Amino acid sequence: MKHHCKGLLFLVFLLLVLACACSAGAESHTLYLRCEGGGTAGITRAGKSEIPLLPRSSFRDADGREWTVEQLRSLPGFRVESAFLRFNVSDLQGRKQKYALTCGAAVSRPLPVYWGRALWDVTAPVSAWLEHDAPDTELVIRAAGGKSGRWMSVEERSACLQITFSSEEELPCFPLDRVEEETLLDFALRFLEADHPVLRHYDEVSGSLAVAEWPLGVPYYFGGVNAEKILHRFYPRQSSRYYRPDRLYLCGLDCSGFINLVLQDALMEPVEISAVLNAEQGSPLLNGTDPALWSRFLMPGDLIAMNHGDFNHVVMYLGTLRTFGWDESAAGEAGPVLDMPLVIHCGENPFYYERYRQYIADQGYANTYPPDGGVTVSVLLPRADAAPRTETAPWGKAYGWYLLDGSPLLVFSLADCGSLAWYGTR
Repeated sequence: MKHHCKGLLFLVFLLLVLACACSAGAESHTLYLRCEGGGTAGITRAGKSEIPLLPRSSFRDADGREWTVEQLRSLPGFRVESAFLRFNVSDLQGRKQKYALTCGAAVSRPLPVYWGRALWDVTAPVSAWLEHDAPDTELVIRAAGGKSGRWMSVEERSACLQITFSSEEELPCFPLDRVEEETLLDFALRFLEADHPVLRHYDEVSGSLAVAEWPLGVPYYFGGVNAEKILHRFYPRQSSRYYRPDRLYLCGLDCSGFINLVLQDALMEPVEISAVLNAEQGSPLLNGTDPALWSRFLMPGDLIAMNHGDFNHVVMYLGTLRTFGWDESAAGEAGPVLDMPLVIHCGENPFYYERYRQYIADQGYANTYPPDGGVTVSVLLPRADAAPRTETAPWGKAYGWYLLDGSPLLVFSLADCGSLAWYGTR
């Protein structure tokens, strides 16, 4: 009987080892493929037109090794888990017209497009293209029915496929598996306080030389849009929940002021939060998908506009704690949120209040109120009450947070938001 038990225990142990080996070999990886091609898709007087997409045939992993699409396809157990297409619409006629990406009989969900950037779930056609190496599996954007005079123009070489895949083979990191140096992230993270753990990890993982330009971080200020006025004292022109025109405050930035300064530094056009929300690009993905899966269609630097109660808000997606170099052994109590979206924004943060209250005292400023927030890295969660810690601000609101390398990582609760919309910066 003992021999049977030992044999059974050994078999169970062997199965567990094999299961662990299989799961380790089936890790997900994310990469993006730039696509050649552009032009017009739709129905004109000359007839139907479509746009063939030509993904680049080679790409590099994070170690610089060259890969080809054929090598990717031939990996043992290769499987496409998800694929998303982003492109720029440069011209449009007929807003009710819907379009789709096709690959043979595989078709993505038909969707309308608007001026500017588009984001589609194209898992079905890309799976057909990558998993079945057949000569007739070309990726094509075409109209889904419709009437004459309805068409769109896609900007040349603006299309990009973001593909998450798994394989039984152990693989190196691919782009988007870990954060890489990005101009937008360089400019955005410099607004954080000195020695912020996300800024520190960003420099270590990506090789960036970004540094905090304001030792205590940039404070929030209602209506603040000018970097030259940061830490000067002003009376606000408008009232909000915390800010009053008859009180003196340290100047900083508000949410759109912060984002547009970052875009300006990167030589990009400013964005209007209401316009992003009205366009509703990416809304079905952001409003209907588990945030733990957002890394499959978001890229660092993407913006998310939010209808946040009585006001609108905008944040910039950074990646996840995992892409910044943390893992289960290093994240501590933040381990459960390793794969949730990290964003940087200028908004409420109770820790800024005490930090700048002391600064105001040290400067000898009279009758000056501290900010109720500032430039902050937050983790997006469905609810804030999952966090193990709570900080109650002087104005009575409680904020959930995790301790990350000795610093607070605040929770931004999606339960407080109405609609969400995406704006792609690349």
